[in-house]
Amino acid sequence: MIAVLGLGFVGLTVALGFAEKGVEVYGVDIDTFRADLIRNGKIPYYEPGLDDALARNINNRFHVVPDLDDVPDGVDCFFICVGSPQIRDGNADYSKTFHAIREILDSGFEDYFTIVIKTPMPPGTMNKVIVPYFKSCAVNLGEDFGVAYNPEFMREGKCWDDFINPSRIVLGVNNERDEKIVSKYYKQFDAPVVSVSYTTAEFIRYMSSTLLATMVSYSNEMAQAAKAIGDIDIAQAFKIEQMDRRWEENTMKGYVYPGCGYGGISLPKDTKDFVCLAESCGADMPLLESVINVNNKVPIQICDEIAAKVPVDKKIGILGLTFKEGSGDVRNSASARIIDRLLQIGYTQIYAYDPIANDDYAAEYGQNINYCFSMKELCDTCDVVVIATPWRQFKTVGEYAKGKPVIDCRYMLDA
Repeated sequence: MIAVLGLGFVGLTVALGFAEKGVEVYGVDIDTFRADLIRNGKIPYYEPGLDDALARNINNRFHVVPDLDDVPDGVDCFFICVGSPQIRDGNADYSKTFHAIREILDSGFEDYFTIVIKTPMPPGTMNKVIVPYFKSCAVNLGEDFGVAYNPEFMREGKCWDDFINPSRIVLGVNNERDEKIVSKYYKQFDAPVVSVSYTTAEFIRYMSSTLLATMVSYSNEMAQAAKAIGDIDIAQAFKIEQMDRRWEENTMKGYVYPGCGYGGISLPKDTKDFVCLAESCGADMPLLESVINVNNKVPIQICDEIAAKVPVDKKIGILGLTFKEGSGDVRNSASARIIDRLLQIGYTQIYAYDPIANDDYAAEYGQNINYCFSMKELCDTCDVVVIATPWRQFKTVGEYAKGKPVIDCRYMLDA
């Protein structure tokens, strides 16, 4: 049996994934509204695969309980999947993680257990922050319980598949007992389980995120260079580059392709956090700083292109509000940055449509724009259409735009 604290994208996927593998799972979330939705068999956000997994496992092997007092004896792993801390000036707020730890320590479990932290944390956090926090609680770390770090590599929109079919499982541990306890839950997964030090595990997570962010910004920088040079079919050039057999058949191609920049929560946060951490330790990070700068410039460059083609009194339609196709997440959405910029330079008639995220986007940003309920409605209403998120159905935009200009920021129509 395990318990999962925090039922957001990561926590709910972890809970359902282990339940799918036959583990008895108890889920706890301080957001009672979200917990009630899940308990009643509803997913509070868009994530393909989770709805079916929840239907199969709720009240079967997966139980949502009000708090840890309702978790039975016998649990030997507590997975902490709460919100990750944001680093500013080398400091971070770990209060959510501390709260979860304190809840576990106060739960009264007597048998030895392992607290497994999955929340993304910069390299060095376990040794410099988490372990000292345990010591400050006057508890017997290593005797009554242990702690491990288990980073996740799940992509929003593909969380379920990434967890059920992982490429690798990384365990940050400092003793064989915790390694044995945690690794037994991953034996049914067809992937190598690698045990390393706390800091190595933390570093692997950030190295993965910053590499992906670098490829996205590299691609956008090359696309801008191609525009400046002229007479280059950008979509075709990137597709031919991806024919290189060294890429084989993998999803890295999605990162080496131009668009509106990276968004969501992981890549922006991990990249900024890692730069901040490294610089606070005395390292110079010009490459990653450039990655961030390129990403910040892309929406401005897109808006400059729009402004050069579209008079300010025209109606502009934005297709797509999530940060990528296949996800309902609107955080750090390129669409939001594009719309902000358009509003700043004087466009007042902006319309938007997303297949799943209109309401979430409106609640997150509160921008003074209009929302449409279909691609057809947006195309009928607007003078110009801008593709900001590459939802597959947007490939048919030409059928609805009927000759109106379509600005393809994702290079998907020629792909």
